[in-house]
Amino acid sequence: MNNEFEGLVAVVTGAAQGIGLAIAAELHQRGARLLLVDRNAEAVAAAAQSIQAEFAVADLASPAQIEALGATTAALVSKVDALINNAGIELDLPFEQITAEAFDRVIAVNLRAPLLLARALAPLFPPSGGAIVHISSIRPCLPRCHSIRLLQGRHGRPHPQPGTGTGAPPHPRQRHLPWIY
Repeated sequence: MNNEFEGLVAVVTGAAQGIGLAIAAELHQRGARLLLVDRNAEAVAAAAQSIQAEFAVADLASPAQIEALGATTAALVSKVDALINNAGIELDLPFEQITAEAFDRVIAVNLRAPLLLARALAPLFPPSGGAIVHISSIRPCLPRCHSIRLLQGRHGRPHPQPGTGTGAPPHPRQRHLPWIY
């Protein structure tokens, strides 16, 4: 075990599985104390047990649950040195099947939650500062015919296309509907 993060506390969202759990495990290996956050209560409890971490259950689409998470975090770990905003959702549906509610949920989790969570945890960061890391994906760069890549909600705009340096897509339809491939 490398102890370079000993004494530091990290909060990792979307930590019940996948990249979030891998990030948490690596931080644990380097000596950090952890608070794992996920909306899947069973999975995040198991993940936390596997790496001896604290955990909290929250649906990051809910501003009220994010606010409550701030209080829970203060009670469980008393300070935060790093916030890893890893939680994110994607709906890969044909354009015609996207509802306003589904779209709003993706934007709430991928774009709004990192801001609200950073604000809720700000009082727990040391006066000298800390780290806020936003995890993203290259997946929106992968075109899929007739579907909307809602993961782009993480960025608030379309991804640059490879080799162009702009959000301009290779498909002419996207000039009018920027999130449709």
